[in-house]
Amino acid sequence: MALKLMHMICKVFYVANQLYLLPALSVPGQLHPWMHFFKEILDQPLDDHLSSFVEDMDEIAVRDKSI
Repeated sequence: MALKLMHMICKVFYVANQLYLLPALSVPGQLHPWMHFFKEILDQPLDDHLSSFVEDMDEIAVRDKSI
């Protein structure tokens, strides 16, 4: 459940800032906490079934659905 929530937060942040940086984040001191938050998410260990490299498109689709 936590992985799904982190994935959704990252997607929302990406879409919200895809074309331009949100005005609220251009205020000094507002962007750093978000970048620190995303660094913490990216530093989290992956589940064992997601940590190995895969080239098979069917397996990639299965993994995408499990997130």
